[in-house]
Amino acid sequence: MRLPYPYRPEAEAIAAALARVGPLDWPAVIERATPWVMGVRANPAPFWAMESLLREYPISSAEGLALMRLAEALLRVPDAQTAIALTADQLGRADFEGVDSDGPHRMLASLSASAISLSKKFLPEAEGEGGLLQR
Repeated sequence: MRLPYPYRPEAEAIAAALARVGPLDWPAVIERATPWVMGVRANPAPFWAMESLLREYPISSAEGLALMRLAEALLRVPDAQTAIALTADQLGRADFEGVDSDGPHRMLASLSASAISLSKKFLPEAEGEGGLLQR
């Protein structure tokens, strides 16, 4: 599955986004976001979780690059269909099944590799087939 051309004319994209959002009420935004920010600050994710994932899939590897691209790009994807195509494209570039970890968090690394490999089976394949869910 090929991704659609990613660029739109900037002026049109901004006008469409502003039309959907309308004027922002910044005091209301701050009021709504503050509990979320305070909650994340009060209960941060465990340090070892991200560290072990980065150790398992360093940015210098194909797997690490695929995960980093997904983390960056999925924040800006406009719709579910594009997100699925992007995920299939990026996860298809690397072999997550070949991971063999030694370290204190090898169970977490093995579990994450298994989860990523399983999720690849649900995504559309490069040839355009619909993946396990479609079948």
